Amino acid sequence: MSGSRIPVYVRLIALVSLASLALVGCTTLGVSGLKDLTKTGELSANLKNDLRSGSAVHKLIAGDAKLTVTYWSTLRMDKWKAGISKPLTFSIAGVAAHGSKRNVFLKQASMDTVVYGPFGTIESPQLRSDTSSVKPGYLITRPYSYSQVFQIPPIDKTATSVTLSFAFEVLIETGVGTGKYVKQTTNDQITVAITQ
Repeated sequence: MSGSRIPVYVRLIALVSLASLALVGCTTLGVSGLKDLTKTGELSANLKNDLRSGSAVHKLIAGDAKLTVTYWSTLRMDKWKAGISKPLTFSIAGVAAHGSKRNVFLKQASMDTVVYGPFGTIESPQLRSDTSSVKPGYLITRPYSYSQVFQIPPIDKTATSVTLSFAFEVLIETGVGTGKYVKQTTNDQITVAITQ
């Protein structure tokens, strides 16, 4: 029996088992691997970035008013790093629906920032807001508009993106020159990636 040969099918089973063990060691990235990708910036490149093209224009409805909001930053996207202040500029203009000549005013604009890291939300900055110092509010009926810059302060170094949630409170004339208004609030949101 010492000269007997191992059957072919037994050798094949052994080879398949070894190959399976090798694959098990190659299919799991693991937590350390995810951290390495984040450090090199490869992961951030795949994150959503609404300002990737330089600006974003959103159409919103606030009751009987149609609003156009444009977002951009004077800081290049590759400079949006965690450790520095990041300016976010936006402008808003509106018209009353159905071609009405009623005026639209902005009473208040606010921005809430939520910071995301590799594993979820992390410590985030306080709410930013601007309330009109004139009555009934800032006139935003086209061709007029309102512009503002909100700063996102330095954030945690592990940050990968920020989601910016906006609330716009507007006053719409009930009739041309009546001096009476209807208050409406509309919300919007953009996400900006943080460069590693």
